[in-house]
Amino acid sequence: MWILLPKDILFTKAILMEKQDFDKIWKETLGLLQISVSDATYKTYLSHTHLVDLKEVGDRIIAEVGCDS
Repeated sequence: MWILLPKDILFTKAILMEKQDFDKIWKETLGLLQISVSDATYKTYLSHTHLVDLKEVGDRIIAEVGCDS
């Protein structure tokens, strides 16, 4: 799954370089998504996901998201 995130969700470019910060970034992103979708949608599609990679494309950050199988 790929999600296009506005840059303001991310703190600085330095954080993008640190894999250990991916969990923090994704946790905050999930918090925003959780209040934007129904509880059933969140539990079904998002609750078991994790951030795999971030790529900068123009003025956006593209998040590669993985999930447990």
